[in-house]
Amino acid sequence: MAQEKSTPPKLAKNMPEDSKEDATPKNEPKTKTKIKRPREMDPLDWDEDTFPRMVDREAVQAKHNPEKLAEMRTTAKDKIKQLQGQDPATFERRWHIKLALLGIENTTSSDWNVFLAVRMGSRSELDDKKNRLKADFSFTKSYKVERTSKKQLQSMEVLFNTKWDGSYKKLSQTEVAMDLWLVSSSNFNQILGTARKSLYDMGNDSVFQVVLIKPIQEKTNSTFDIGILRVNAVVSELLQFRIVASNWQFVPRPELQDANASKKIKITVPIEADGPTIPQETSDCQGPRYTWGFAGEFVYEGTHLSLAMEAISITVTSNGKIQGKAIVSMGVAAEYPIAQGIVKTVTDNVNTFVQGRIAGNISVTSKSLLLKDGMHDEDSSIPPPYQPTQTLVLFHLSPSLRYLVVEMYGADGLPIADQDLGSANPLCRVKFDGIVQQSPALECTLSPVWNHTFYLPVRMPDDRIQDNDELLAAEMKSKGFLEIEVWHMDSVPTEFLGCDKIDLHQIRRYGEEAEKALCQSKVFTAQKLNAEGDAEEAEVDMGIHPKLVEKRKTKVFEAKRRKLEGSWLQSVTKATISFQCYFLDDFKDTFVYPEQDDTKTGADCFNSCYKKWENLWPQFIEAYSDWFPDTLKTRRFLCNYQDASGDSLPLPTLISPLALPASLATPNRVAHWIKCTEFSVPPRQRSCAEIGTWQRPQDVLALRRGSVQDHAVLLCCALSGLGKNAFVCKGTVQKGKEHAWVMTREQGGTVTFWETTTGAKYHLAKRWIGDPNHKDECKAQVEKRWKARNTNPKWKEKGTLDIRSKMSRSEHLQTMNELTTLPISPWKELYQEGTVVVVPYETIEVVFNGFQLYGNLGNHHPSCIYYDMEDDHRSWQRLISEEQMPAIMAGQGVALPVGPTMSKFTVESMQDNIEVEIKESIKMIRMRQGYEQGFDEDLGLQESLEQYLVFLESECTLEADWVYGSDKKAKKPWGSPSPFNSTAYVEQCETQWKQYWEQRKAMDEAREFLPVKENYVLSGLPLHFSSSDLKEIRKNLLSCKPLMEYFSLGTDDAIFFTCVKVFPMPSMVTSVWVFVGVQVPLPPETVLELAQQEKEDFMRGEDHPG
Repeated sequence: MAQEKSTPPKLAKNMPEDSKEDATPKNEPKTKTKIKRPREMDPLDWDEDTFPRMVDREAVQAKHNPEKLAEMRTTAKDKIKQLQGQDPATFERRWHIKLALLGIENTTSSDWNVFLAVRMGSRSELDDKKNRLKADFSFTKSYKVERTSKKQLQSMEVLFNTKWDGSYKKLSQTEVAMDLWLVSSSNFNQILGTARKSLYDMGNDSVFQVVLIKPIQEKTNSTFDIGILRVNAVVSELLQFRIVASNWQFVPRPELQDANASKKIKITVPIEADGPTIPQETSDCQGPRYTWGFAGEFVYEGTHLSLAMEAISITVTSNGKIQGKAIVSMGVAAEYPIAQGIVKTVTDNVNTFVQGRIAGNISVTSKSLLLKDGMHDEDSSIPPPYQPTQTLVLFHLSPSLRYLVVEMYGADGLPIADQDLGSANPLCRVKFDGIVQQSPALECTLSPVWNHTFYLPVRMPDDRIQDNDELLAAEMKSKGFLEIEVWHMDSVPTEFLGCDKIDLHQIRRYGEEAEKALCQSKVFTAQKLNAEGDAEEAEVDMGIHPKLVEKRKTKVFEAKRRKLEGSWLQSVTKATISFQCYFLDDFKDTFVYPEQDDTKTGADCFNSCYKKWENLWPQFIEAYSDWFPDTLKTRRFLCNYQDASGDSLPLPTLISPLALPASLATPNRVAHWIKCTEFSVPPRQRSCAEIGTWQRPQDVLALRRGSVQDHAVLLCCALSGLGKNAFVCKGTVQKGKEHAWVMTREQGGTVTFWETTTGAKYHLAKRWIGDPNHKDECKAQVEKRWKARNTNPKWKEKGTLDIRSKMSRSEHLQTMNELTTLPISPWKELYQEGTVVVVPYETIEVVFNGFQLYGNLGNHHPSCIYYDMEDDHRSWQRLISEEQMPAIMAGQGVALPVGPTMSKFTVESMQDNIEVEIKESIKMIRMRQGYEQGFDEDLGLQESLEQYLVFLESECTLEADWVYGSDKKAKKPWGSPSPFNSTAYVEQCETQWKQYWEQRKAMDEAREFLPVKENYVLSGLPLHFSSSDLKEIRKNLLSCKPLMEYFSLGTDDAIFFTCVKVFPMPSMVTSVWVFVGVQVPLPPETVLELAQQEKEDFMRGEDHPG
């Protein structure tokens, strides 16, 4: 038995041929040969030249310890037993069951005078005829139904409305039997037939259902149905939701800020549908920044849909007095946990109606009402029943609320999101007043027809607003636009297909008057499908409040084929969307709906600075290249981006601080979290190597994926949330490829570059003055620095540039001394020994934070310039002028909350899915090569590999600036000294490294006891993925050359094994580790050598027993 010694792959060290020792004999003439340049490596590629092949890796002898192996297997079995537990299909649950009769259809040739006797029980109980007389029945009224006709009830008759306890298994075995009895005036009543349906089937059907009446077999020989019952059936599992409000922040309007005010918030949440509410109040927080890490924990009992229709109330109190109130919809809190609202107050002065903005994180976890905490409730052998939301939502609408109704028809010409299928799985998402709702996703279509209706409640923080037109206009204006987005669904929304933004004043201005009812179209559609078009059925009471089916006049805005914008995916045709929207109840005729201020922070406000910026840089680049002919001539000084609605906004509007949870309290953990967020590159950026699109951080958080520039923005927001002075940098790397990274200005004048793709940090000492307050002394020091440089003021004059442009290369070399007087030359003191730092970036063009963007007027190399942007106007050009600064400040809101981690059971399911996918891929590859493939499922091996992957994950969060070896001695860091040098932090790093070496020693000792088959060699490779997408994992595994060596082994005796470990992180991000390995038979000669060595060791032990 043997194991390969695990050695980490070394970095590629390609050495140019002209740097090697010349082996040509001295007496022979040298032949001039072409210098072979080192091959440029893609950071994602494996370097097959330096990564050792399987046969070249060092192997260690495995040890056999039966006791240790038995202990490992027992531990693994206990874990599996704990995870598997009882089948969730057998767990007792609580259900709300409602059954009502809507109509009876007679398909026979006889008239009926009938009633129903309804009972519920198991199949065996219902089949037992003796139990019929003893059963507990519910009886309906009698109804006369003519032959071959339908009897539609004008008011539905409730058969039962109750709470019922039972498991999924019991639900599928319990049926409702509705016996149809014929009323006789002269004799006993006669049973004609019975209609039966299981509760489980009812729970998987529409609310409006059809049940066939079967004849009693002993009464007739006919096998045909004698009639149809139309019923209203609701079968909903009651859940307990745990709602945690955390990381809340209130930002008052600038003119209303009071740094000395003490504020607190009170959050009120209902405990059940249409039930009482429970408030929880935070402690006081002193200004000027108002944040509350924990704002309350609540318990709600109901269904997913009832929770989605609820809203929470947030009251802000300032110095003991109520400042205002915000209403936040629960919406789809489980999928989109970031809640935002506007705090308002009823006042005579409409200018102070809006007090500020509030936002936070709403974490929602749920369990079945009767289940105990921690019980495994996934992977049930019987899936949970599901009734279509569109039919259930009608029963949760409130007759006292006004709704914005959006009837979504469909879309055309959507871009292709799934390149393998040449199609997309589009869903529609609408946003209004902080409410987010979405339709079901349709598979494999670029022209979806959703026919989905959204009901968006128009809630008021105070009922008095309705009576004041001025306040009502301010309230509706504060709710903003109606935004419609289309996304591609691949287990989660992954690709943005386009959006449209509607100013709702268009409904009042351009809408056509029509009669609408909230529920009429849906009721009529459901009944039309079931009753074959009987128009009278639209007036039937379906168990819905009468006001909801009442037709009322309103203005309807019809949108046909409106253009969808904002997607970076290419479409052959113009993407459009069609829908109509209206308010019910509508506003009174005299009310003037306000128009949104679309240009306040949009493109029009910044057009002048864009134009000035674009005119500046071509001349600068031309002059720069005349002095430095070898410089990159395609540098782009980006200043703006196009948002989803098509508006051109400055890049600083992307930056908003993140409200981070405790698990991301250190920069190291933040950097690892960012690195584990999935990377995706837009096609144009991949082909042209130019940054074209930017996503907002909240969209990256929701998607859990983005481009390298999106990761840089997200990291900048996160570090800003930790209080760091952070900027996004845009520059280039090798071959002029555009790239983005993050810069922070640290204490003592150090600047740190943070690379999102690798998690590396580069410290550049003495790169700024180090005063975050930018006092007058800073500007004086900058002026002193420039005065000592004595630069050439005429370097950009036309005559000078004409001379430089006509120089030959030799003339350029002869005038090198002139370059030292240029303002665009490297600062001499920054490339001296002790200050020079090697970074992976070639140029830097712009840097920006949430308030300003600066263009680099100095040297192109990021290591050779200073970063005193605010104080050095000669080196840095500002984008935003003082006049435009209020517009930038207006866009700065509350910190963005970061969502929760995945549940334990979701993580386990993900691990299983990934492992199954890997094994299927290995089987497919081996089968193509003509080999049968088996897998080693040894529990002890799996347990050891899992512990190893946990160890590797912990290794990722160690501080590389303060490395301590196994001898407990500090290692000198590469580059400039770390600015993170507080005594407490260094001691913390030392402790973590000490624990690391202890764990590594234990790992090395345990590795020798891995259960390797006799005369086999075990070899494996751990891989890390920043994506849990099965397609991405499979694609990267199949392109990994060391793994392909395993897959290509020419033997049927190779035994593969895999282990997957998923580590959940905030905002549903995952760190995925995969270990793939193989056990291969040793060659016969190696077996003989090992046997001979073992014999010699044994004999030597006999000679020297000590």
